[in-house]
Amino acid sequence: MTGGNDTHHRPGRLRFTALAAGALLLVPAPHAVPAGPYDIVLLPGTAAPGARGEARLMPSGSPFGIGVTEDGRAVYDVRVVASHLPRPDSLGRYTAYVAWAVTPELTRWERLGVVGNGTSTVGPVDMNKFLLVITAERDSTV
Repeated sequence: MTGGNDTHHRPGRLRFTALAAGALLLVPAPHAVPAGPYDIVLLPGTAAPGARGEARLMPSGSPFGIGVTEDGRAVYDVRVVASHLPRPDSLGRYTAYVAWAVTPELTRWERLGVVGNGTSTVGPVDMNKFLLVITAERDSTV
């Protein structure tokens, strides 16, 4: 599935409060060894302890080979492979799982798109450094 790139530039505290309303499902593994430099190992959160996932940064398409922003940052799509995600409504009043690119300071959250069990491609993301967070949300268009 391909998601839109809806940017949320809310102060970190407001977005973090909103995250508490959603169920945190998969987050980057701090000490896991990825297969390569473009791979991200995801670990489950407490809301879905059986969930598993991994992601790979894929160069975003461009007529010039690799997508870049006007100021030269590389642009990537993110291929997420997830398994054992429970139905969102089994966790509460949720209808979808959403992938987010989040700055390390948790001050900027960019919605990458909807993900589910199996393979989903979301993005694009143009951050040089980010966390990939999957949450259960009440609405897939948050």
